[in-house]
Amino acid sequence: MIDKNLKSSIINCLNDIKGGGTFCTDGVKNFVFPHLSIHGLGELAYPINELQTRALISIAHKAPFGKGHDTILDPSVRSAWEIDASQLKFEGQDWPELMDSILKNVQNNLGIEDYTIEAQIYKLLIYEKGDFFLTHKDSEKEKGMFGTLIVALPSNHKGAELLVRFEGVEKSIDFSHYSSQGKIVFGAFYADCDHEVKPLLEGYRVVLVYNLIQNHQAKILLSNHTKNM
Repeated sequence: MIDKNLKSSIINCLNDIKGGGTFCTDGVKNFVFPHLSIHGLGELAYPINELQTRALISIAHKAPFGKGHDTILDPSVRSAWEIDASQLKFEGQDWPELMDSILKNVQNNLGIEDYTIEAQIYKLLIYEKGDFFLTHKDSEKEKGMFGTLIVALPSNHKGAELLVRFEGVEKSIDFSHYSSQGKIVFGAFYADCDHEVKPLLEGYRVVLVYNLIQNHQAKILLSNHTKNM
Protein backbone atom coordinates (compact mmCIF):
# COMPACT_ATOMS: atom_id res chain seq x y z
CA MET A 1 0.00 0.00 0.00
CA ILE A 2 1.06 3.64 -0.45
CA ASP A 3 2.41 5.21 2.76
CA LYS A 4 1.77 8.83 3.77
CA ASN A 5 5.29 10.08 2.99
CA LEU A 6 5.21 8.62 -0.51
CA LYS A 7 1.71 9.99 -1.08
CA SER A 8 2.92 13.47 -0.05
CA SER A 9 5.85 13.34 -2.48
CA ILE A 10 3.52 12.14 -5.22
CA ILE A 11 1.18 15.08 -4.69
CA ASN A 12 4.13 17.48 -4.95
CA CYS A 13 5.13 15.92 -8.27
CA LEU A 14 1.59 16.24 -9.61
CA ASN A 15 1.96 20.00 -9.89
CA ASP A 16 4.37 19.42 -12.77
CA ILE A 17 2.09 17.12 -14.74
CA LYS A 18 0.75 18.66 -17.94
CA GLY A 19 -2.79 18.26 -19.15
CA GLY A 20 -6.15 18.11 -17.42
CA GLY A 21 -6.89 14.42 -17.35
CA THR A 22 -9.40 12.64 -15.21
CA PHE A 23 -8.84 9.99 -12.51
CA CYS A 24 -10.66 7.27 -14.46
CA THR A 25 -11.44 6.56 -18.10
CA ASP A 26 -13.21 3.93 -20.16
CA GLY A 27 -13.93 3.09 -23.76
CA VAL A 28 -15.11 0.57 -26.32
CA LYS A 29 -13.20 -1.01 -29.22
CA ASN A 30 -14.35 -3.19 -32.07
CA PHE A 31 -13.59 -6.84 -31.49
CA VAL A 32 -10.32 -8.36 -32.61
CA PHE A 33 -9.28 -11.91 -31.82
CA PRO A 34 -6.96 -11.93 -28.81
CA HIS A 35 -5.61 -15.36 -29.81
CA LEU A 36 -5.46 -16.00 -26.08
CA SER A 37 -4.50 -19.51 -25.00
CA ILE A 38 -4.82 -20.77 -21.43
CA HIS A 39 -2.32 -23.36 -20.26
CA GLY A 40 -4.13 -26.70 -20.13
CA LEU A 41 -7.22 -25.47 -22.01
CA GLY A 42 -6.10 -24.09 -25.34
CA GLU A 43 -7.34 -21.00 -27.18
CA LEU A 44 -10.53 -19.26 -26.11
CA ALA A 45 -13.43 -18.65 -28.50
CA TYR A 46 -15.77 -15.63 -28.33
CA PRO A 47 -18.14 -14.69 -26.93
CA ILE A 48 -16.99 -16.72 -23.95
CA ASN A 49 -19.86 -19.07 -23.11
CA GLU A 50 -20.81 -20.99 -19.99
CA LEU A 51 -18.99 -24.16 -21.05
CA GLN A 52 -15.71 -22.29 -21.52
CA THR A 53 -16.19 -20.34 -18.31
CA ARG A 54 -16.73 -23.50 -16.27
CA ALA A 55 -13.53 -24.89 -17.80
CA LEU A 56 -11.67 -21.70 -16.82
CA ILE A 57 -12.96 -21.94 -13.26
CA SER A 58 -11.83 -25.57 -13.05
CA ILE A 59 -8.18 -24.48 -13.37
CA ALA A 60 -8.51 -21.14 -11.56
CA HIS A 61 -8.12 -20.36 -7.87
CA LYS A 62 -10.07 -18.05 -5.61
CA ALA A 63 -8.92 -14.44 -5.89
CA PRO A 64 -7.31 -13.00 -2.74
CA PHE A 65 -6.78 -9.35 -1.89
CA GLY A 66 -4.01 -7.35 -0.26
CA LYS A 67 -4.37 -5.92 3.23
CA GLY A 68 -1.23 -4.12 4.31
CA HIS A 69 1.60 -6.56 3.71
CA ASP A 70 -0.71 -9.58 3.86
CA THR A 71 -2.61 -11.44 1.15
CA ILE A 72 -6.01 -12.58 2.36
CA LEU A 73 -8.79 -14.87 1.18
CA ASP A 74 -12.12 -13.63 2.51
CA PRO A 75 -15.27 -14.33 0.45
CA SER A 76 -17.16 -11.67 2.41
CA VAL A 77 -14.83 -9.03 0.93
CA ARG A 78 -13.95 -10.49 -2.46
CA SER A 79 -15.54 -13.32 -4.39
CA ALA A 80 -14.07 -14.14 -7.80
CA TRP A 81 -11.73 -16.55 -9.59
CA GLU A 82 -8.33 -15.78 -11.07
CA ILE A 83 -5.73 -17.28 -13.39
CA ASP A 84 -2.15 -16.02 -13.19
CA ALA A 85 -0.47 -14.25 -16.09
CA SER A 86 2.06 -17.09 -16.34
CA GLN A 87 -0.77 -19.31 -17.60
CA LEU A 88 -1.79 -16.90 -20.37
CA LYS A 89 -0.31 -16.72 -23.87
CA PHE A 90 -1.20 -14.18 -26.59
CA GLU A 91 -0.28 -14.94 -30.19
CA GLY A 92 -0.42 -12.87 -33.34
CA GLN A 93 -0.28 -9.09 -33.81
CA ASP A 94 -3.94 -8.10 -33.54
CA TRP A 95 -4.06 -7.95 -29.76
CA PRO A 96 -0.81 -5.97 -29.23
CA GLU A 97 -2.03 -3.44 -31.80
CA LEU A 98 -5.36 -3.12 -30.01
CA MET A 99 -3.57 -2.68 -26.67
CA ASP A 100 -1.43 0.10 -28.17
CA SER A 101 -4.62 1.86 -29.24
CA ILE A 102 -6.16 1.45 -25.78
CA LEU A 103 -3.02 2.79 -24.10
CA LYS A 104 -3.09 5.90 -26.29
CA ASN A 105 -6.68 6.53 -25.19
CA VAL A 106 -5.71 5.98 -21.55
CA GLN A 107 -2.77 8.39 -21.79
CA ASN A 108 -4.88 11.11 -23.40
CA ASN A 109 -7.77 10.79 -20.98
CA LEU A 110 -5.66 10.50 -17.81
CA GLY A 111 -3.62 13.52 -18.88
CA ILE A 112 -0.26 11.76 -19.13
CA GLU A 113 0.53 12.13 -22.83
CA ASP A 114 4.13 13.15 -22.07
CA TYR A 115 4.90 9.99 -20.11
CA THR A 116 6.06 6.62 -21.43
CA ILE A 117 3.84 3.89 -20.03
CA GLU A 118 3.11 0.25 -20.68
CA ALA A 119 0.48 -2.28 -19.65
CA GLN A 120 1.74 -5.53 -18.14
CA ILE A 121 -0.68 -8.43 -17.91
CA TYR A 122 -1.36 -9.42 -14.30
CA LYS A 123 -4.37 -11.75 -14.07
CA LEU A 124 -7.41 -13.11 -15.84
CA LEU A 125 -10.45 -12.77 -13.58
CA ILE A 126 -13.67 -14.75 -13.82
CA TYR A 127 -16.87 -13.65 -12.09
CA GLU A 128 -19.89 -15.91 -11.76
CA LYS A 129 -23.32 -15.00 -10.41
CA GLY A 130 -23.05 -13.26 -7.05
CA ASP A 131 -19.31 -12.52 -7.27
CA PHE A 132 -18.15 -9.04 -6.18
CA PHE A 133 -15.29 -7.03 -4.66
CA LEU A 134 -15.91 -4.49 -1.90
CA THR A 135 -14.35 -1.01 -1.90
CA HIS A 136 -10.55 -1.08 -1.86
CA LYS A 137 -7.40 0.50 -3.29
CA ASP A 138 -4.94 -1.40 -5.46
CA SER A 139 -1.55 -2.14 -3.93
CA GLU A 140 1.65 -1.44 -5.85
CA LYS A 141 2.41 -4.82 -7.41
CA GLU A 142 5.65 -3.85 -9.12
CA LYS A 143 8.02 -0.91 -9.39
CA GLY A 144 6.63 1.96 -11.41
CA MET A 145 2.99 0.88 -11.15
CA PHE A 146 0.67 3.89 -11.05
CA GLY A 147 -2.68 2.46 -12.14
CA THR A 148 -4.81 -0.44 -13.29
CA LEU A 149 -6.32 -1.29 -16.67
CA ILE A 150 -9.29 -3.66 -16.97
CA VAL A 151 -10.10 -5.15 -20.39
CA ALA A 152 -13.32 -7.14 -20.63
CA LEU A 153 -13.51 -10.04 -23.08
CA PRO A 154 -16.85 -10.53 -24.85
CA SER A 155 -19.31 -12.49 -22.69
CA ASN A 156 -23.02 -12.23 -21.94
CA HIS A 157 -23.63 -10.93 -18.43
CA LYS A 158 -25.42 -8.33 -16.33
CA GLY A 159 -24.19 -6.43 -13.32
CA ALA A 160 -20.63 -6.35 -11.92
CA GLU A 161 -20.30 -2.63 -12.62
CA LEU A 162 -16.95 -1.11 -11.71
CA LEU A 163 -17.34 1.95 -9.46
CA VAL A 164 -14.29 4.22 -9.14
CA ARG A 165 -14.22 7.08 -6.61
CA PHE A 166 -11.86 9.98 -6.02
CA GLU A 167 -12.36 13.02 -3.76
CA GLY A 168 -16.12 12.59 -3.59
CA VAL A 169 -16.63 11.96 -7.31
CA GLU A 170 -17.77 8.54 -8.56
CA LYS A 171 -17.58 7.07 -12.05
CA SER A 172 -19.44 3.89 -12.99
CA ILE A 173 -18.22 1.62 -15.78
CA ASP A 174 -20.72 -0.97 -16.98
CA PHE A 175 -18.84 -3.51 -19.09
CA SER A 176 -21.90 -5.69 -19.65
CA HIS A 177 -23.73 -3.77 -22.39
CA TYR A 178 -21.01 -3.71 -25.04
CA SER A 179 -19.34 -6.91 -23.86
CA SER A 180 -22.60 -8.74 -24.53
CA GLN A 181 -22.53 -7.27 -28.06
CA GLY A 182 -19.10 -8.72 -28.79
CA LYS A 183 -17.12 -5.52 -28.21
CA ILE A 184 -13.90 -5.03 -26.23
CA VAL A 185 -14.55 -2.74 -23.25
CA PHE A 186 -11.83 -1.21 -21.10
CA GLY A 187 -11.53 0.90 -17.98
CA ALA A 188 -8.43 2.45 -16.40
CA PHE A 189 -7.84 4.37 -13.19
CA TYR A 190 -5.08 5.59 -10.90
CA ALA A 191 -3.98 3.32 -8.06
CA ASP A 192 -4.95 5.77 -5.32
CA CYS A 193 -8.64 5.64 -6.29
CA ASP A 194 -11.15 3.72 -4.21
CA HIS A 195 -13.04 1.25 -6.35
CA GLU A 196 -15.36 -1.73 -6.11
CA VAL A 197 -17.04 -4.32 -8.31
CA LYS A 198 -20.78 -4.69 -7.72
CA PRO A 199 -22.30 -8.21 -7.60
CA LEU A 200 -22.71 -10.05 -10.90
CA LEU A 201 -26.41 -10.60 -11.55
CA GLU A 202 -26.40 -12.91 -14.58
CA GLY A 203 -23.97 -14.78 -16.79
CA TYR A 204 -20.18 -14.68 -16.51
CA ARG A 205 -17.79 -11.75 -16.57
CA VAL A 206 -14.25 -12.47 -17.85
CA VAL A 207 -11.69 -9.68 -17.72
CA LEU A 208 -7.97 -9.19 -18.17
CA VAL A 209 -6.23 -7.11 -15.51
CA TYR A 210 -3.12 -5.12 -16.46
CA ASN A 211 -0.77 -3.13 -14.26
CA LEU A 212 -0.10 0.29 -15.73
CA ILE A 213 3.64 0.92 -15.45
CA GLN A 214 5.64 4.11 -15.87
CA ASN A 215 8.83 3.23 -17.72
CA HIS A 216 10.88 6.22 -16.58
CA GLN A 217 11.02 7.05 -12.90
CA ALA A 218 11.83 10.77 -13.03
CA LYS A 219 8.40 11.45 -11.60
CA ILE A 220 5.89 9.17 -9.93
CA LEU A 221 2.40 9.17 -11.37
CA LEU A 222 -0.78 8.86 -9.40
CA SER A 223 -4.05 10.72 -9.85
CA ASN A 224 -3.70 14.40 -10.66
CA HIS A 225 -6.55 15.34 -8.36
CA THR A 226 -8.85 16.56 -11.07
CA LYS A 227 -12.48 15.54 -11.03
CA ASN A 228 -13.16 15.79 -14.77
CA MET A 229 -15.49 13.07 -15.98
